Amino acid sequence: MHAGSSSLTRFCKRHQIKSSSNIPCVPKDLLMMSEFVLPRFIFCLIQYLREGYNEPAADVPSEKDLNKVLQLLEPQISFLEDLTKMGGAMRSVLTQVLTNQQSYKDLTSGLGENAYARKSHEKYLIALKSSGLTYPEDKLVYGIQEPSAGTSTLAVQGFAGATGTLGQLDSSDEEDQDGSQGLGKRKRVKLSSNTKDQSIMDVLKHKSFLEELLFWTIKYEFPQKMVTFLLNMLPDQEYKVAFTKTFVQHYAFIMKTLKKSHESDTMSNRIVHISVQLFSNEELARQVTEECQLLDIMVTVLLYMMESCLIKSELQGMNLNKRELNEHVEFESQTYYAAFAAELEACAQPMWGLLSHCKIRETQEYTRNVVRYCLEALQDWFDAINFVDEPAPNQVTFHLPLHRYYAMFLSKAVKCQELDLDSVLPDQEMLMKLMIHPLQIQASLAEIHSNMWVRNGLQIKGQAMTYVQSHFCNSMIDPDIYLLQVCASRLDPDYFISSVFERVLLLDLG
Repeated sequence: MHAGSSSLTRFCKRHQIKSSSNIPCVPKDLLMMSEFVLPRFIFCLIQYLREGYNEPAADVPSEKDLNKVLQLLEPQISFLEDLTKMGGAMRSVLTQVLTNQQSYKDLTSGLGENAYARKSHEKYLIALKSSGLTYPEDKLVYGIQEPSAGTSTLAVQGFAGATGTLGQLDSSDEEDQDGSQGLGKRKRVKLSSNTKDQSIMDVLKHKSFLEELLFWTIKYEFPQKMVTFLLNMLPDQEYKVAFTKTFVQHYAFIMKTLKKSHESDTMSNRIVHISVQLFSNEELARQVTEECQLLDIMVTVLLYMMESCLIKSELQGMNLNKRELNEHVEFESQTYYAAFAAELEACAQPMWGLLSHCKIRETQEYTRNVVRYCLEALQDWFDAINFVDEPAPNQVTFHLPLHRYYAMFLSKAVKCQELDLDSVLPDQEMLMKLMIHPLQIQASLAEIHSNMWVRNGLQIKGQAMTYVQSHFCNSMIDPDIYLLQVCASRLDPDYFISSVFERVLLLDLG
């Protein structure tokens, strides 16, 4: 966390909020020169960044060219860095300069008679276009007004509208009246309705020096001295809020640049260094989440990054094990732990987050919806694997996240929200289907411990141990046992007992 964070300084008697109220103001005449000179100095720095960024016809500029420009600008950036060390008064001046929209408009619009200023603005627009961004007039079809002079409004082509790459809201393979977004058949991710607003992901507006400075910082792949200057300003609370909003505004562009970077490890480390400073403050993170749709942006960006490498391999039923009956497996794969980690991180953690909001009667309708969608998804899965009433023999998967979502929300509905169990249960036929796969896991556990799967190697024992391990059991075996208990209480007792005996091979079928 940054040293200037109020969440830290409140513990210091010299830096508490109360103590700062008695500090006398700096005489205005001491800061007047800075207020007059700094806008032009920062504009000069931006002009150098514009001028130095030459985009070749076929590819992005070489790293050597970028480093050469940054070396030439090192004295100017170092000067700004030194100013941040002069104390709160100078940081306050810098904040006012960096966030002043009128100064930015007056100096950068390129509308005057100054030929160099016009050329500089043209280079800026070329750099924007070469970054996969389109001109403002391209956005008029979406009803977005032409911005005033000096404000650049551009659209990220990679997102090509919310009806484009990220999922064609109106043409998914499965019709969804809630506005779900599909990434191919049965790959649907539900985002809030705000994601239909083109301005969330498609529009990038530069209205201040700070915003364009961050744009060039991204374009030059986060040079260390520029990152240091931007972070040194964080003790100024007004700047911190403005910079965080600017960072969120450029989040999609950061991702696009990172994907193309040849130094992605270095660049990603610097991005994380910035994001940790900004989002470790709970109050600020909540503010940008509410005001700037941070979560929608992050999820949509994540989808965009995953889209190029998506493989239709669902978590439900993954890592299927087939019992070896004749020869020992030649190669024992150790990837099973990745499957357990994936279910825990990608399925269980979001599940527990959702369950934390299902503690009172007022939210019982949300629980009903989740249960309903779980049953629909489970029926889709049963259809996809052509399941009727018997599992394939000598096969087991330890990964049934849909069953576990259903079981845990069922438990929460009855225990905390006073819902009647029968009101959220499916018919008898569906209950019979729901019982089979969790029961198969319990039977296979007994078989594994009895060395009936010994030809599958040690990895199958590793899976059995991980399934009941303390780190995983709350999200795996516990929901499975609960679901079996529910089935036992509602199905015909004779059917349930005979099914259990059949699974554990206690019935004389001859």
